[in-house]
Amino acid sequence: MKKLLLVALFIFSLSSYAQIMPRPYLNVFSNNIQVQVYNNTDDDIRCSGFVYGRTQTGFTESHYYSDVIYKGMRSYRNFYIRNFNNRYLSGYHNIFCNSY
Repeated sequence: MKKLLLVALFIFSLSSYAQIMPRPYLNVFSNNIQVQVYNNTDDDIRCSGFVYGRTQTGFTESHYYSDVIYKGMRSYRNFYIRNFNNRYLSGYHNIFCNSY
């Protein structure tokens, strides 16, 4: 029983050191996609990845996102549509953030 309690205490102490990385948010408008990242960790982070926008005509446009966000700061980035006769319907991303 004591071993089980020691193992549980050890695992709990390790999990308290792990920080949760910020999650990027997407706002999709008709002519642009806005990426927002809030850094509420104690470290500076670097985020990079791709943002995809699905258009009205069925095409998918991709944009590369890369930014360094200092602790307590936020990042806004807008990606505009290339064909102004078209518009965005939805968007998704595969942006990952790491402390550096």
